[in-house]
Amino acid sequence: MERQEKQIVFIVTFSTGLGRVFANRKLVTKYIKQNWETKPKGLHVYERTVQVKV
Repeated sequence: MERQEKQIVFIVTFSTGLGRVFANRKLVTKYIKQNWETKPKGLHVYERTVQVKV
């Protein structure tokens, strides 16, 4: 039996068109800190709730 589960994901995008998806806020923070020296232009973090089949 399949159930749908809601999960929040964080989408990090840059103006260059690159993007990464993270499962939680800690990973986002870590990623941004690690890449802060390069200061990606147009950094945006979106929070989305997605349906996940379990």
